[in-house]
Amino acid sequence: MKKAFKFCTAILAVMAITVAPASGQMYKSLSVSPITASAADKTAYDWSGMLKKDDSWFNSSDAISVAEDILKYQNSDGGWKKVMEGNASGDWSKSTIDNEGTTSEIRFLARVYKQTGTEKYKNACLKAIDLLLKSQYDNGGWPQCFGLTSGYHIHITYNDDAMIHVLQIMREIASTSGDFTFVDENYANLANKSVEKGIRCILDTQITSQGVKT
Repeated sequence: MKKAFKFCTAILAVMAITVAPASGQMYKSLSVSPITASAADKTAYDWSGMLKKDDSWFNSSDAISVAEDILKYQNSDGGWKKVMEGNASGDWSKSTIDNEGTTSEIRFLARVYKQTGTEKYKNACLKAIDLLLKSQYDNGGWPQCFGLTSGYHIHITYNDDAMIHVLQIMREIASTSGDFTFVDENYANLANKSVEKGIRCILDTQITSQGVKT
């Protein structure tokens, strides 16, 4: 299992394709035009920078202020928009895992909860984890945006390491390690099944060229 996950991590690091969500159907890479980042894609929150800080920082007034913003902008389904504080419309008004959306907020809340013991941060974190668990397709993938029934963003995406970020969280939950030592056995069991399905999805969608796995 560990070897398989490391193998899949390597695959995700080089893949940037979108595949269809229907279980059992043939998967295709989609040809799309390059997208240039716009002001609408930029957030005031440096998630990668903040998540690299020492554990003690997550009990600071600055961290708690960010955690309160996370609660404020949490969508009713438990996730967050691509730009948490933005005023996006259409698909981008929905919760998403694109551009580290939702997964960053989950990790931030988990770390603040572990340092403060404040239940509201744990509850918001678990609500978002519930969204990830229930939104996983039968074939093991996740949509780019949640709560949609048609269009481009219902498809599985490996772009921006979106799916690997979800699987990294699920792997930690499954082993009650890392940022998620506080989860119970039920969450661990559900996450373990989620990781297994996710790995299978990656293997099933690996591109074959002239009969050879790429």
